[in-house]
Amino acid sequence: MAFKKASTPQGLATATESKLFSGAAYDPANNTAGGSSRSPLGRAPLIGLNSLFAPLGTCVVFTEPGALVTPAALYLSMSCKEVPAGTTENRVILLRCAEPCNPLLSSSWTLVGTVFSHANAVAAGYKDFDGASLFEKNGSFYLVASPTSDSPIADAYNGRLVYQFANIDLGLLQPNNGGPAQATSSLHGTSNSFNGACGYHAQATASGVLYSELDTSGAVIRGRVYQSHSN
Repeated sequence: MAFKKASTPQGLATATESKLFSGAAYDPANNTAGGSSRSPLGRAPLIGLNSLFAPLGTCVVFTEPGALVTPAALYLSMSCKEVPAGTTENRVILLRCAEPCNPLLSSSWTLVGTVFSHANAVAAGYKDFDGASLFEKNGSFYLVASPTSDSPIADAYNGRLVYQFANIDLGLLQPNNGGPAQATSSLHGTSNSFNGACGYHAQATASGVLYSELDTSGAVIRGRVYQSHSN
């Protein structure tokens, strides 16, 4: 997983890219840019999260990052892929880099915890949760996650669910009458399609939530991003 920063979104195009995080399955062949593994970025990762935090030791790959910047910290949600007994499972974790944050230093990061485990997803009737992102609105913090299933294809995203944090620094979601967290809202794309992996910013009122969906209408399957106009 790589990292860039810039003062504007446009500045990211030319910003320096650093290979930041890796998991237990990282292949050292990726240290050579354009080598046998065709890695787009050379050098070893700066931080092996599976080694840095013991609870992440079984994470073979980290994917689907979602970032949120506040005056207090940089928060990063991501998926931890695990392979117990040969079956792939996913959990959504949360990291925090307190200000003044230098994300390139391992000492800057703390593991807040696991927001959603594989067991949480199964208990809610899903295969897993994946494709998480974070946002702030009216002083409250939220996590958006896509529940998955094997319909219409294996590990398909089935829309998105929004959960409010009770305390983001503890990774605690708002409980429902003292029980498990319950989504505050949901959004679904075309019926029986692979859709989800959403992003939202409170100031983007014209587009609302952005979400992805696989377009299978043509000979080539294409991923597209849509405006929901839902705020």
